[in-house]
Amino acid sequence: MNANSLGEARRVDARIGYLLASSTINRRFCAPHEDVNTSEYTEYPVNMRDGSGLEARFDADVHGFQLLSNPTTFSRWDDKAAIERDYEPEQLEVVRKFLGADRMVNLGHALRTTGDTVARDMKPAASEAHVDFETRAARAYAESLHAEHHPDAPPFSRFVAFSFWRPLTPPPHDWPLAVVDFRSVDPDEGERNVLVWCDEIPPRETWFDPIEGEEGFPAAFIFHHNPDHRWWHFSKITPDDTLFLKFHDSDHSRAWRCIHSAFRDTSEPNPNMRESIEFRGMAFFD
Repeated sequence: MNANSLGEARRVDARIGYLLASSTINRRFCAPHEDVNTSEYTEYPVNMRDGSGLEARFDADVHGFQLLSNPTTFSRWDDKAAIERDYEPEQLEVVRKFLGADRMVNLGHALRTTGDTVARDMKPAASEAHVDFETRAARAYAESLHAEHHPDAPPFSRFVAFSFWRPLTPPPHDWPLAVVDFRSVDPDEGERNVLVWCDEIPPRETWFDPIEGEEGFPAAFIFHHNPDHRWWHFSKITPDDTLFLKFHDSDHSRAWRCIHSAFRDTSEPNPNMRESIEFRGMAFFD
């Protein structure tokens, strides 16, 4: 995106949660009904712009994200089985065609709300800068998925782990999703946030004890504050749109990841409560 494009974009006052330098052992303990993060964050003001009206100037292979017009007739968002049966396969095919991939794996969905998560049976919006897959973990997961779901296929030369995010409520949103221009991120940025599955959350005094085999656990990237990060959101995104973003692209000659986070938008006087669906998948290329 050139300087003229940047000059056209509306600036927005925004704050994003970033990892504290003192947070050196980062783990996310996940029990059946509870998650606990050991990471510590604080909010920083960020360079946030509104990309609405400039949608056509973003490219997933350049910026790490891309907004697509993608209407759907599906509307049964309170029916998990219907989402899995009807919506997920539909969106998987949309992404396959968008990427030109040879094979796909469906990784399911997550419904999120900024309202009552219990009453709506949804997850809260994530409000810290992160990418859901760390490099080594993404590669291991891709190899495992391909072997499981496509055992007779030829070896893949490239994979893309992705999110396909759709708002379910009209704009403007109280906590919109924001994304970072890949070109403003240093290649060596990011700390591992290790996912630890457990039957119950361990006692607090053991959270930082050594865990055997931790290097091979699933992990995400979380980030220290970088004032050079160029954040974007789309204030006019509607339920007929989807935002494609890369968790990891094994082809590092392209934009290969997209830092993202929700943020409270105080520029809108009467925002709507955000509800959204995130569909995830893995694309493979011969």
